[in-house]
Amino acid sequence: QPVRVQERLYVYGRARRPCLRCGTPIRLADQDDRPTYWCPRCQSGPTP
Repeated sequence: QPVRVQERLYVYGRARRPCLRCGTPIRLADQDDRPTYWCPRCQSGPTP
């Protein structure tokens, strides 16, 4: 049975919903009129 594309997406389109990996709410920000979704726990920024 084929898997729908949306079932494979871990963060895209899931703003404020739990990350499928860790359960942290997914964040959303607009950059140049394009949505950017990320999990702040799984996708932390660079280490200073």
